[in-house]
Amino acid sequence: MERDDFSREQKERLAAAWRARRAVVCPHCETRLVRDRVPTPEGVAYVRRRSWLRCPDCGRSLVADDPREAP
Repeated sequence: MERDDFSREQKERLAAAWRARRAVVCPHCETRLVRDRVPTPEGVAYVRRRSWLRCPDCGRSLVADDPREAP
């Protein structure tokens, strides 16, 4: 079965919700997305901290920058 991916606008809204530390819910099936960390490669001086956010029900996913830590 072929599935649609998130639209560009949906990805932007989901990533913004993630960075704002709000619940991230799939706009297609209304299931809360689960998070897996994207591994940071060794030996790289600067790498963004990112998470893979995916819907366990429909399989759609996106990679988003993690929220920044408070100073």
